[in-house]
Amino acid sequence: MPNPPAEPLHYRCLPRRRVAHGALAIESVQPDDIEAIRQWRNAQMAILRQDGPLSPDDQRAYYAAHVWPAMAAERPANILVSILEHGRLVGYGGLVHIDWAHRRAEISFLLDPALTTPNDRYGRYFQGFLDLIRDLAFTDLGLHKLTTESYDLRPYHLSVLDRAGFARDGVLRDHVRVDGRFVDAVAHSCLAADHRSRGASRRPGPPGHVLVTSAGAKAPLIRAVKAAARAHDAHARVVAGDTDAAAPAFCLADDAWAMPATDDTTMAAILDGCEGRGIGLVIPTRDGELALWAAWAERAAARGIHVAVSPPAAVARCLDKLAFARAGRAAGWPVIPAVERVADAGPGPLVVKERWGAGSRSVAVGLSPAAAEAHAATLSAAIVQPQVAGVEISADAWLDRRHRVRGGADGVVLRRRERVVAGESQVTVTTRHPDHERTLAGLLESLALSGPVVAQAIVDADDRLHVIEINPRFGGASTAGIAAGLDPFGWTLAEAAGRPLPGADGLRRPGRVRQTRLAADHVVRLPDDAP
Repeated sequence: MPNPPAEPLHYRCLPRRRVAHGALAIESVQPDDIEAIRQWRNAQMAILRQDGPLSPDDQRAYYAAHVWPAMAAERPANILVSILEHGRLVGYGGLVHIDWAHRRAEISFLLDPALTTPNDRYGRYFQGFLDLIRDLAFTDLGLHKLTTESYDLRPYHLSVLDRAGFARDGVLRDHVRVDGRFVDAVAHSCLAADHRSRGASRRPGPPGHVLVTSAGAKAPLIRAVKAAARAHDAHARVVAGDTDAAAPAFCLADDAWAMPATDDTTMAAILDGCEGRGIGLVIPTRDGELALWAAWAERAAARGIHVAVSPPAAVARCLDKLAFARAGRAAGWPVIPAVERVADAGPGPLVVKERWGAGSRSVAVGLSPAAAEAHAATLSAAIVQPQVAGVEISADAWLDRRHRVRGGADGVVLRRRERVVAGESQVTVTTRHPDHERTLAGLLESLALSGPVVAQAIVDADDRLHVIEINPRFGGASTAGIAAGLDPFGWTLAEAAGRPLPGADGLRRPGRVRQTRLAADHVVRLPDDAP
């Protein structure tokens, strides 16, 4: 296929384009994948039904004759899928020798040879693939039985099948000849009923229950997550987590968890706690923990826990205000410049803030150079910026795992911050500006972000946009974006579960939204014997 279509290829018989579980996903094999697959097959012929090396022409001819045409069939004989980890091709497999009359198929699986050792890494990929292919086979295709045939020279491979709930149906003695000697082939199978009963006895997979970290007093956020979780799964529970055992948000969540502080020494225990509570989705909400959750996201995914956080490099760039300003300006985006020395910042008025962390807590504005020097001396790592006069705005958006803004420019909800208290919007009103929406959508995608994000910017008297910073998390006033048509938590839940996202047409609701954030009492009547 010398000129593959722009749209990804897809088997007509599959209702979902992608089935995902944590970091792993499967989707229909693509033309760009087949050369890597050829090389992997040639490197592992001892475990395959392949008599000799395949040439590039052999590979292209086979797919042109047998694979691409089958994608249009209602009942293809084989369904081949690419295995992706965070969007990167790591293996391939599928369902082969499909017998539609008897609703059974054989599982095929092959991993990039670079990932086949050590055993525990191979086992993680193989187990993950088995979960995905069973979901596809039993849920999407309605098959009754899946089978495998593995050579007994692969004892660890066989042990993964055993642990995954496949039954050993028998041994075919001296069934194949490998490297001059005969070896047995071991047959395994899994029935749809086995899969359902196994799933019922396991903890929920993604999204399962949902953990909101650093819940504090974030009542609107907890309510928004609960509404999305209930719409996604009536049995899903929202757990509010915080180091404060008396965090106010605990009274709004389904469950409360007085968590240990997040650092590298506690993260393994925190993941154990997530597994024990059936948590399949973690939503970090505090800037100070984003980098740590991003660094641990892959290890969490290996345990079936999806973390709604951008990749580590993207998080690091956004949290470092100096690095963000330099990278944004170097790429031509309208980002306010930042320097480390007051002498390099110009005559003023100037803004001085911390390089890392919540800038609003330490920011000083309208400073002369002398005053800027004095304030910078009180900070740990100060940065200096020219002050831009204008109207301060925020922008809410959500990006998928391929770093695309959901809904494109229409998916960027601008909010004018009419009243700001301690750096947070107390009164905010949504507004429209197509040029600014397009600019921000492009900037967010260029940063390779994913999940909910908030941009802070200023619009000057000439209607020009000046971006201050990007916060790669859900914002305090971002529920206004939800009211305007965004569904960040619903999209996160669907993506974590491997379900297709709803169409983005008509995403924005007509009219504007004014949001006023007020304190509210939450009263619960307790029994007489309550502590």
